[in-house]
Amino acid sequence: MANPYTPPEIAADSPSTDSSSNIALFSPGQIAWATFLGAPIAGCLLLASNYRRLGKPADAQIAWVVGLLSTVLLLAIAFVLPDEFPNTVLPAAYTFTMYQCAKMFQGKEHIRQILSGIKGRSTWLVTGIGFLCLVLIYAAISAVVLVTTPE
Repeated sequence: MANPYTPPEIAADSPSTDSSSNIALFSPGQIAWATFLGAPIAGCLLLASNYRRLGKPADAQIAWVVGLLSTVLLLAIAFVLPDEFPNTVLPAAYTFTMYQCAKMFQGKEHIRQILSGIKGRSTWLVTGIGFLCLVLIYAAISAVVLVTTPE
């Protein structure tokens, strides 16, 4: 009689043996958190990291470029908004948008990771990336202001 507690044998061509299913990814929530802290560029850097881990370097490059362009556009919009515009609307909008994009583009891979028991990436790393992007954005803005301000 066969042991009922023996795990089932998995065929070699089974999707669960795919090497891309054994890697840790950033979750959509972590991507949204990085976006909240460091603008869309931070969230897109995490999306790009996930794409590289999934073996999709072209998608990673697109994510990085979209993050850079959307951050520049966001800063341009922020500079022309009136002073009485609510401070929370813009961050809430881009954070929610990034969360939805992460779920749409990488949600299935993240669910597959959870179901296969793979632990996610560190939220401390996500927080650090978000703050680093924030510091770099402020440094870039300060440099532009210093260069363009007449003495």
